[in-house]
Amino acid sequence: AGHSQGALMAEKLYKEFIQGKELEKRMIAGYFVGWPLAMDEFKKEEVCQDSLDLNCLCSWRTLKRGFIPWYMKAGHENSYVTNPLSWTTTGERIPRSFNKGSLLLNFNKIYKNTTEARIYQGILAVRKPRFPGSFLYFKRNYHVADINLYYMNLRENVEQRIRKYFSTHKTE
Repeated sequence: AGHSQGALMAEKLYKEFIQGKELEKRMIAGYFVGWPLAMDEFKKEEVCQDSLDLNCLCSWRTLKRGFIPWYMKAGHENSYVTNPLSWTTTGERIPRSFNKGSLLLNFNKIYKNTTEARIYQGILAVRKPRFPGSFLYFKRNYHVADINLYYMNLRENVEQRIRKYFSTHKTE
């Protein structure tokens, strides 16, 4: 798992030590958040399609609906994206009610139902998040909150995948 530059490093480690090797069968899942999974570098089978898929990768980059930064203008739509509210790669809008909790600035309180999520053209497009004081929040790039906005969903998903892995794989 990694975020942003950490996700880039996780991708390099995956490609060098896991992808296509024996270790790949023992991998539960990789979370490369805040970094694109380029379609020309990964096979669709490598991308998690469901909340309980194993030996696969998840990735998303969160932006306000309708906003694409200048540095992402070219090629951003050629990325695999996972919706952290549904753990699917389809484009339907998943409502805020599926957001089990965000962890914000002070890391001391969980806020439920802060934002929706929809995969659109290689990004995770959302409406402005709702949380106490959000009326003062004018950013359109939510990269710094890629994990925080979906914190409880991510935490729960990691636990579910680990449980599934150990229920289907005998430990030695």
